[in-house]
Amino acid sequence: MIQKEINVNIDYLIKNGLVNYSDGDIVIMNSNEHPRLENTVKLEMVTIVYIEEGMMQADLNGKTVKAGKDDLVVCPPNTFVNRSLTSADFSSKVIGLSYKAMQRSLLMSKDIWGIMAFVSRNPVIHLEKRTSKMFDKYYSLLSYKIENPHGFYHKEIMQSLFHCIFYELSAIIAPKLGNMQEKTQFSQGEILFKKFIELLTTYESNDRSVKAYAERLCVTPKYLSTVCKSVSGKTALEWIHDFLAEAITQKLKYTDFSIKEIADELGFPNISFFGKFVKARFGVSPKEYRVRLHNSTNENM
Repeated sequence: MIQKEINVNIDYLIKNGLVNYSDGDIVIMNSNEHPRLENTVKLEMVTIVYIEEGMMQADLNGKTVKAGKDDLVVCPPNTFVNRSLTSADFSSKVIGLSYKAMQRSLLMSKDIWGIMAFVSRNPVIHLEKRTSKMFDKYYSLLSYKIENPHGFYHKEIMQSLFHCIFYELSAIIAPKLGNMQEKTQFSQGEILFKKFIELLTTYESNDRSVKAYAERLCVTPKYLSTVCKSVSGKTALEWIHDFLAEAITQKLKYTDFSIKEIADELGFPNISFFGKFVKARFGVSPKEYRVRLHNSTNENM
């Protein structure tokens, strides 16, 4: 009998009432809310499981892993989970980051790609006692903010706390990256994608075409897009558009730059082209999108 594959993302968890907190980008769960994984599950988000007690075993992308007390199990997006088993005393805390939010993190820090590549091969990370206590304190702070959501910028505070956790995790993994790179042979595609992400975050030019990036990477546009799609699930143009969309959102929300100034800074040929891009991406004009972003901030006050 063929088992049905379940795509688990933040919307799925919310719909099934499995979360303690979610703002659309972040989700927090306790172990008693975990869904029972009887079918193949495809995780469509970054998932971090902190094991407080007990043991667990699961097949992650076909590889059997075991984890116990004070272990973190970190799963990048597109991780397939099968044959998940837990001990009777199993207790854990789970934090998830949406695929969209992870993409923003990739665009903000070129190092995160290497970290995601590391955990895809080494999903279980044991925490020393001091680090375990620190992680628990972060989670306690998140829980406190969930129970006391009053005040200004609640969503932004929650996202900042999560990013602190993510960077603490990155700090644990970073020293291991050198050893991994010495022992693990990355595919040429993974190396090219990493260089593309680095270039995407640092390249300052009015030409944001796939051709421009491909030329700097000494490959053809078609090959670059094919590799990006294979490694990340998105084409090079989709990554470029994601980068532009995030940059537009940040500048409209957090600066007083005029629409023309933003269009010029991001390399759009004119305001009309900029307006069409924003309309296609967000469904409204740049001016309307700025108002929406400001209203969203005010609702969190």
